[in-house]
Amino acid sequence: MCDIFYAGNIFLTLALAACFAVAVAAVTGVPWPLLLLAYSPGGITEMTLLSLSLGYDAAFVATHHVIRISCLVLCVPWLFRLTATSRT
Repeated sequence: MCDIFYAGNIFLTLALAACFAVAVAAVTGVPWPLLLLAYSPGGITEMTLLSLSLGYDAAFVATHHVIRISCLVLCVPWLFRLTATSRT
């Protein structure tokens, strides 16, 4: 049962990353595969090495991952507090 949950979570986050990548690529002109690497969940090191091997800008990918992780660290505790107070 947990395997289905994990597979669904991975599919959802990759689909969300792909949607954002296509939308931002349409607006900015940045190649969508580069944006997909920048928005995909995963480690900074792994995605940066993958971007290097594909010939993309590693600094761009690493910067987006640092920003994504920083936003998660700052927003998730606030969201947990918000949902915890609304349940009681």
